[in-house]
Parts: sequence; structure tokens; C-alpha cells
Amino acid sequence: VTAEPATRFPEDDLHEEEALERWTGRASTMPSVRSATATRVAEEETVGAMKAAFLPTVSATAEEKFTNATAFIGGHTSVYLLQLTANWRLDATVVARVRAQNAAVAVARAREDRARQAAEDAVFRDWQQIRADIQSARSARSQLTSAQLAASLAADRYANGVATELDVLQARKDAFAADVARIQADADLAYARLALRLDAGRVKKGSP
Repeated sequence: VTAEPATRFPEDDLHEEEALERWTGRASTMPSVRSATATRVAEEETVGAMKAAFLPTVSATAEEKFTNATAFIGGHTSVYLLQLTANWRLDATVVARVRAQNAAVAVARAREDRARQAAEDAVFRDWQQIRADIQSARSARSQLTSAQLAASLAADRYANGVATELDVLQARKDAFAADVARIQADADLAYARLALRLDAGRVKKGSP
């Protein structure tokens, strides 16, 4: 991206954000939380698969035979054979593996809770930062108004011969510095608003 000179600095309207509860309620939709949740679900499903090793394996077969030697089978031309087999595997390591996997599930749940808490904390910090930046922006506006009035007064006094040119230049310098501070305050507020939306999952990272 090629840097371009700024021609205008939009002013924030200093509106308050929605209630904090409406922002923190979206923590479960954050990618970090969704990833932790998916990991926890996968670990729980792995436990279920390991416990299935305790169950027997059942297989069944059906067979039908035809013969023309009906005298040996009571005059029937066909014979049916049904077989049902159950195999039960005894593995002493299954219990230990299930315990280890249960521990992995507990870790996954802790990580999920930590990810959700981290997401909510980030939203809380951003929301509080916006409130502080709004107050800073209001203060910067008041200082700008005061500095502009002082510059105007210095110009009038200079025109009436009761102030020096140095006083006028100093007043204009103070007004310019106050305007820069106002622009910086609005920029900080705009960044805080964007950070809140990023951390709350309302704006995708990388989007314009």
C-alpha cells in the first residue's frame, strides 16, 4: 500500500457503544474459541472410540446349499446355515489409554474455558478503552475550542496594539497543537472501535 498524504481527518461523533453484555455474548463465535471447542469435541469422541474397544465384535454369516441327494437330508433340496460369532478382545492397556484420553479431554476443556475467557477479557478491555477515549476526545475538543479562542483574542489584541506578534504566533502554535491532539484523540478512538469489532468477531481480520 502506497502512503498518501492525508487531506481530511474525519471527526468521531462520540457515540457510546452498545451494552457490554451484547459484545461479550458473542465470545463463542470467535475463531479461537471455536477452534478450542472443536478440539475438545474431538478429544471426547476419541474417548468414546477407545471405550468401544471393550465391546465384542459380532459377525454373522448366512449360507444356503442345494443338493440332489435328498435322501440324506430328509427329502429337502436345500439346506440353510446361519452362523453368529462374537469375538471379545481383552487388552489390559485399554484402561490406561482411556484414563490418559480422559486427562486430555480435561486439558481440552480447560483450554476452551481459557480461550473463551481471553476473548471476553479482550472485548471488555476494548469496550472500556472506548469509553476512556471518548472522554479524551471530548477533552481534546474543549482544549481546541479554548486554544482557538485564545488565538483569536491574541490576534485582536495585536491589532489593537496591546500584544506582540510573538504572542500571536504562540497562540496560533497552541491552537495548532490542540488541533493535532484532537485528531490524535479521534484516531485513538477509531482504532479502539475497530479493535472491539475485531475481538468480538464482527469484522474479519484482513478485510478493508
